[in-house]
Amino acid sequence: MTSFSSNITGHDGPLPIKVARARPPTKKAQLISLLQRRSGSDVKTLSAALNWQPHTTRAAVSGLRKEGFLISKETAKAGGAPRYYIRPHPVFVSQRGGRSVQ
Repeated sequence: MTSFSSNITGHDGPLPIKVARARPPTKKAQLISLLQRRSGSDVKTLSAALNWQPHTTRAAVSGLRKEGFLISKETAKAGGAPRYYIRPHPVFVSQRGGRSVQ
């Protein structure tokens, strides 16, 4: 008599287990990480790190804004490149003492 698994899979024994492979971080995740650094980042650095053209980088930053990320842009002094930052969401304290994130 054969086991139930051999009837389904065509062989005896336990079914093989697939091991999930860790995926590398997405370009979007990398962009967010670079913008969350304390020093922020400029378009040239972001473009080099992500292997994107500058216009693609600016479009991706704009897309993050549309998704609700609070992005700050600091204009550099003396002709330097502007830097972009992701600001943390502000936390407002209600009059009742509860906290809410907006």
